Amino acid sequence: MCSISSAKDLNPPVTFHWKSQDNTIDIIITEENFTKENHTYLKQNGNPVSQIDGMRPWGTEGVLPTRELTKFQLTWDGKKMTIPKNLWADCFNLNLFPYSEPEFPEPGNYPFVKLTEDRQYIIFTFHGADASFAYAVTWILAKDGTHSRWISGA
Repeated sequence: MCSISSAKDLNPPVTFHWKSQDNTIDIIITEENFTKENHTYLKQNGNPVSQIDGMRPWGTEGVLPTRELTKFQLTWDGKKMTIPKNLWADCFNLNLFPYSEPEFPEPGNYPFVKLTEDRQYIIFTFHGADASFAYAVTWILAKDGTHSRWISGA
């Protein structure tokens, strides 16, 4: 069974909880308002923002974002795993809310979360931003800690 829980605070963490007879998995994502003083960004000759903290920003439409991820944590069968910041720190303006509970999102709906049949990987997909700079990010979270991702969009 997987459930999505969300708090009612302004910037609550979003927690995905998966529990079966073999596995207990929690994914926690926290998003906050973007604070430009905490970042470096590249904007040349009045052109749009092309880098934030040395990375190409996703979901920004060439301007500074309004929201940023500040935490991405995975706990798999009691073992906390670090998701490398380079796999999520350039993903801005993710569409984390609203969600309905307790339904688990189905393929084609976002977020999409699936534990592979061999129970070694979690496939985790979100949409970010909207309009011409919309994107989808898919993280492959591995039980052995070798995480990766791919992004499609503008």
